[in-house]
Amino acid sequence: VDLSEQKPSPPGTFIISDGFGNMLRNLEFVPRSSPPQIKLSANKHGFQTQILQEDDFEIIGRVIANLQMI
Repeated sequence: VDLSEQKPSPPGTFIISDGFGNMLRNLEFVPRSSPPQIKLSANKHGFQTQILQEDDFEIIGRVIANLQMI
């Protein structure tokens, strides 16, 4: 996770916090929204896409790699 990248421009996968825990979400800015809004989505079934303002959650950092043990 790259902790220096906390804006979804370009869109991508980020670790975010809602104040209760950390989550992996796909983020992108909603075009021409004022104040700026961010669309949150997940690859997992059952999670509905949400549109929130930047102040509604904290972006921890951009996911830059996915490592798996074999």
